[in-house]
Amino acid sequence: MGVCATHREYLAAVADGETDLVPMATLEHVKTCGNSRREIQAHVELTSRLKQSDALAETRSSQPTPAPVPDSRGTIYRAARRGLPRIVAARSKKTSGGMAMFGTIARMRVKKGMERQLEELSRKFESRHVDGWMSTNIYRAKDDPGEYWISVVFRDESRYKKNADDPVQGQWFRELMSLLESEPEWHDGEIIHTAHTH
Repeated sequence: MGVCATHREYLAAVADGETDLVPMATLEHVKTCGNSRREIQAHVELTSRLKQSDALAETRSSQPTPAPVPDSRGTIYRAARRGLPRIVAARSKKTSGGMAMFGTIARMRVKKGMERQLEELSRKFESRHVDGWMSTNIYRAKDDPGEYWISVVFRDESRYKKNADDPVQGQWFRELMSLLESEPEWHDGEIIHTAHTH
């Protein structure tokens, strides 16, 4: 477990200003940890948007609900309904002249005994604070534990390609290859929709 992981459970409380029960070690850690500060800032921004969405939903509750309109980043916030999760969705901005999020999905076979190293290597990438990087998900196939898929999302294609051309990323990829049975199968593309619950 990394240093940040030991403090992660308290970051939402820090972001909400509820620090009475937050350990002093966590409060000191977030002063110097860029990852933790970014996570706190994301929580603050998301909470603010969700509150705005809730307020808007309350004022419109007596009116017919119009189709949701994305904000300037293409993100749609739908208020939660009783018993259902809140959904945050994002659309591609390509049609409105903006730049769409971009990413890749890679299918790969990990050498036996190298599964833990794959997670560590992913954390190494995440700790680099790569410009434009938004998220990484690693999946292990249920029916074939040696098969993995990784999805990586960037803010736009230009930053995705800038990272791909970075010599530091080249070294990271060589480390990745040492964990795999063969070259990954890559599928790059524009992200036209994303949604998750809160």
